[in-house]
Amino acid sequence: MTTVVKSLAKLSLTKPKVDLPGLPEELWFTILRHACQVSDLCDAPQLLRLPLGLHRKARVKQMKFQLRIILVCKAWYRIAFPCLFEEIAILHNVGLCSIFDLILKNSLGHVTKRLDVYANTPLDARVFSTLLSCLVHLRIVNIANSSGQYIPAPISECIYAHPNLTAVNTTRLENHSNVQCVVKEPTLQVVSLSACFFTKTVEHYRYNLSKVTQLYVLEEPYITPRDISTHMCGNMPSVTSILFGQLISDEFPYLLDALYKFLPNLHFVGIQTTFHCLSLPFSEGSLDEYHFSPSVHTFGLIFKRPKATTRNYRRFCGTLRRFHGESLKVIRLGEETVNDLHSRPFAAKLVEDTFRSKGWRMEVGDMYV
Repeated sequence: MTTVVKSLAKLSLTKPKVDLPGLPEELWFTILRHACQVSDLCDAPQLLRLPLGLHRKARVKQMKFQLRIILVCKAWYRIAFPCLFEEIAILHNVGLCSIFDLILKNSLGHVTKRLDVYANTPLDARVFSTLLSCLVHLRIVNIANSSGQYIPAPISECIYAHPNLTAVNTTRLENHSNVQCVVKEPTLQVVSLSACFFTKTVEHYRYNLSKVTQLYVLEEPYITPRDISTHMCGNMPSVTSILFGQLISDEFPYLLDALYKFLPNLHFVGIQTTFHCLSLPFSEGSLDEYHFSPSVHTFGLIFKRPKATTRNYRRFCGTLRRFHGESLKVIRLGEETVNDLHSRPFAAKLVEDTFRSKGWRMEVGDMYV
């Protein structure tokens, strides 16, 4: 056994903290080639399948090659296996039990940093809560709930019980007056909330969002400014970015006006919308124009259907002319929308002229500051 193989075997037993999988692929090939003493990696499977030679020296040489390859592969497996569980994505609820059993069997709960769940049926509160309690170092939680059911309150309590959370993105959280959801993680930087978070209907919730920089408001389209409770969350000076989901894209001007009092340093406002929903507040006659807070410098738009007709782009330009901002300088569009504009020269000219007349510039990118 070579020195490299011994080192790899030792590392596999001591569970190194170094980020070994982050090495370039070419370097891994070099390490494996030298560790196994095989000139061409393509020969490795063949060496394992070859029958032993007739002569003793040939048999010993082939056995040494086989042993080196096996030892290196075993060492790498021990090193890499926990890394597979640093991020877990569950695409269907039936996978919960199998993932849970695998984590318990291999004692890997301390490894996972991110959990993504796409729930198309109601979540099993008992199984999911138990899984969350095993993931002691969880930092990012994303739950996309398309089942139409609310996420049970015990699950939200387990999520917010983790002390190292930096990002939480959940939808349709259950809201019962007899449930205490105490959010006291000073580490949270990204959080998604229902708009009802800002109302008096959730006074039993207590939050500490002193370090949150990005806020997602994804649900509850019928919140009005008079429903906003200023004593609920207090001032959130660290929040620089807010993103509104499509459900409230036609209500965002009214809700945003009510939220400015919480967000004195807001720089970016983004909405997930359609061309039709964006123009609704103005086309219905309830709003003539909209003025952003003086702190807002970027307005982001990501369209559910990024490809549109020239007529839609003409209406889009008319809607944009109704937006004003003392510091507003940038309109950020999704990449697919910009690509669609490039394929429509006339529509692109309309948008370009609108931006020039407003003194704005276009950016291409995601909905983050």
